[in-house]
Amino acid sequence: MSTSERFGLRPSPEEWRRDRTARGELRDQRFELPPGVPSVCFDRARLVNVDFSGTRFTDRVTARVRAVLPLVETWPDEKHRKEARFSLEFLAGNAVEHNDDHAVVSPPD
Repeated sequence: MSTSERFGLRPSPEEWRRDRTARGELRDQRFELPPGVPSVCFDRARLVNVDFSGTRFTDRVTARVRAVLPLVETWPDEKHRKEARFSLEFLAGNAVEHNDDHAVVSPPD
């Protein structure tokens, strides 16, 4: 990403994804999802002093898995759907067993 690239949301390159891809630099402002955009994937985006207050982040792995599984079902390839379902359910089970269903976002001290 060049430092002069303007921040913007673009449709995902994968046709089956409904989220938008964010690229460019966003500085000193609040970020809110535009109407009709369910989620954003930050790819080559530079965020400096951005306010995400009011933006909902799930902190339970099983909630994330429940949110993602319907998207997986839209994938055209059955083999990939099956592998993704298995992986997501396996990871959710491990999170419940080892982390009280919390997503681990930073290494332990």
